Amino acid sequence: MIGALAGARPSKSEMIGVLIALAGCVCMIIDPKALRNGNQQASVLPAVLDAGSAVFGALYFIMSARNVKKIPICLLVSLMSFHTFLINSVIAKIENP
Repeated sequence: MIGALAGARPSKSEMIGVLIALAGCVCMIIDPKALRNGNQQASVLPAVLDAGSAVFGALYFIMSARNVKKIPICLLVSLMSFHTFLINSVIAKIENP
């Protein structure tokens, strides 16, 4: 979807894949029988974080595709992995000190 906003024309199979992925995310979020530990209540924060992670992951891939000729791919993947680890670590520490 971000690629389409950036000017790329998605194929029919890509659009079907996006719709299936979105439907799966909606099904996971609205599942009332999802596993909860103890007396925890359902929280919207993990769903928002997952959606944000997907959006920023897509932006990483678009930026990587444009910069792969200037920067080695192993460095791009390493930067993406480190950045993801750092954000997840901070969020985990805030969510469960």
